[in-house]
Amino acid sequence: MQVTKTLVIGLGSTGTEICEMIARRIVWELGSIKRAPWVRFLCIETDGNNRPDVIEHGDFIPLTISAQDYRMLLNQPDVYNEKIRLTEWADMETLRRLHDGHVTAGAGNIRMVGRLAFFFPSNYVNIHNALLLRLNELRQLTVADVQEKFGTMPDGQVPQIQFANNGNLVIYVVGTLCGGTCSGIAADFGFFLNRDTQPSEYKIGIFTLPHHSLTSTTQKSAERFKRNAYAALVELNQYHLTDKMDGKTIRFPDGRETSPSEAPYSLLFITAPRQVGTDFNQQLNTAIADYIFLNAFVPSTLPLGDAINAPPIMDRGNQAHVFCTFGLSTLEFPAQRVIEACTYRLSAYTLGQWLNRSVQDETIEEWLHDVGLTWERIKELLFTVDDRDAREEAQKPPLDEAMRKIWRRTEDARQIINNSLRPLFQQSEATDETSLQAPGSLYRVAMRNRQAVANQILDNIRSRISTLLADYRRGPAVVQQLLTAIERRLDDLSAQASAIGELPKEVDTALRDLERYRSSWWNRVFGKGRVRILIAHIRNALQEELRAREDTVTAKAMIDRVTEDGVTDTGLVSRIRREIKLLAKRTINLRDRLVTVQNRMNRQHSELSRQEPNINGVLLFEPEVGGQGPVLEEFRRCLE
Repeated sequence: MQVTKTLVIGLGSTGTEICEMIARRIVWELGSIKRAPWVRFLCIETDGNNRPDVIEHGDFIPLTISAQDYRMLLNQPDVYNEKIRLTEWADMETLRRLHDGHVTAGAGNIRMVGRLAFFFPSNYVNIHNALLLRLNELRQLTVADVQEKFGTMPDGQVPQIQFANNGNLVIYVVGTLCGGTCSGIAADFGFFLNRDTQPSEYKIGIFTLPHHSLTSTTQKSAERFKRNAYAALVELNQYHLTDKMDGKTIRFPDGRETSPSEAPYSLLFITAPRQVGTDFNQQLNTAIADYIFLNAFVPSTLPLGDAINAPPIMDRGNQAHVFCTFGLSTLEFPAQRVIEACTYRLSAYTLGQWLNRSVQDETIEEWLHDVGLTWERIKELLFTVDDRDAREEAQKPPLDEAMRKIWRRTEDARQIINNSLRPLFQQSEATDETSLQAPGSLYRVAMRNRQAVANQILDNIRSRISTLLADYRRGPAVVQQLLTAIERRLDDLSAQASAIGELPKEVDTALRDLERYRSSWWNRVFGKGRVRILIAHIRNALQEELRAREDTVTAKAMIDRVTEDGVTDTGLVSRIRREIKLLAKRTINLRDRLVTVQNRMNRQHSELSRQEPNINGVLLFEPEVGGQGPVLEEFRRCLE
């Protein structure tokens, strides 16, 4: 793949418009201007508000003069003689015809205003610096740089890029000779380029003229357009008669003087619309943009060498014989456009499938269990300290001691149960918080663990969401399905916590029954079997009570409560629910944005498949109608 290092300089509004067309063609072909670093732009415009959005700010140089500076130019022109010889070429009466009294919204179709704006010292410095920057960057641009920024083609291929024209630059200067900006500086700009360009770098001027049949009936400024164009052509003709320019110099604001002994442009094209009308002017600008685009991307279309090296035609009656023109006839199949449309179609379909997945309720239930949203799993986590079950460490010693002593004295077992086992679950102000046998230890462990348990469950949920979003078989809809199920499960856990009733009293009743049975001497001697049964019943009842007390503490940890100070102490369920609501909101926002992206892809596919691209020449492309067209044909072929 050969490309030409190209700098396109647009003078005035028409020149800027042509730059915009080339930039949009590059974006259409490659997706981004940055992928074609061998093409650079510089738009120079007296209307400072005319920058197209596709042209970067640094590529747009406004030639503006404030009202204060413009008045000084008119009232004290001698001040500018040293830099630009203002009084030698400027006519103050002509300059006063600019109705606005400042140059911010165009040159008013006055050629002299355009030249003045270019030569105004601050504007000139900005243009010169911008030009040098682009020339140096293009000269230093390497094939490796281009290869890296260009990347791959839509089909994944990596083209081998080479520079045509021995890597030398081709500089295009484009605009219309009808107005004030380009018409006023077209010739000067060619000499301006000569100072900083190298002999091997071609400078091509392409300027448009008004149609010869243009009259004031169709365009009120028709006569001025023609006069401007004629004057600019006379200047360009004169400056290309290099043998007649001996002793003449052009002085630039930086003090440098240039002799017109060298022609301002290597090639000079003049073009005109086929007919009168805005549409035909637009077609002409498009043809120029396509011509430059093809020369930059298909260098074989640019016969520079033959044209520039051709022997000069002798002067005949002060005619330079340098004006060229071109015709553009192309036969194009927009393969890139078709591939892009197919890409949007497939991407929109794929995204739509991913956005609307669902899973069975059984699968959701498994995920809820995996993330820890069950009563038993939450209870286990609440009573965990340093990866150990605090319940086992706190309950086992007094429980075993009570069961040993119950064989001798029921009262001893009752004391241990009332003073050691049951207080473990009670809210206590005891300061010995390091010992799990201290009163209220299990209550404090559960309360302290609420945030840690909430974080652990939320981490599990986030991990599950990440997995679902990374899985094409799941997607955002499944995440929403999971989050909805989580909110329902939190409601169920809150209801279960609120429904916890009174603690069972079976242990106390069984202790009294054992005590009453053993009060008889006969039963103590001959009723040991019955005693054994009663003690086993007490052990089971005590274990059941401990589980109930665990559930009571778990319920207190789950639900919100108000302290004695009137402060709301947020429970485990609320802590989890708050984060789940945020995750649900983000998921809805994500899905909405993805639906927007899908709709945009569908619109882009529709536009690319149903609208003909603006190309001069024969286009091998039929817009999609009734489900038929080249995009759908290629799409089906790609899926075969």
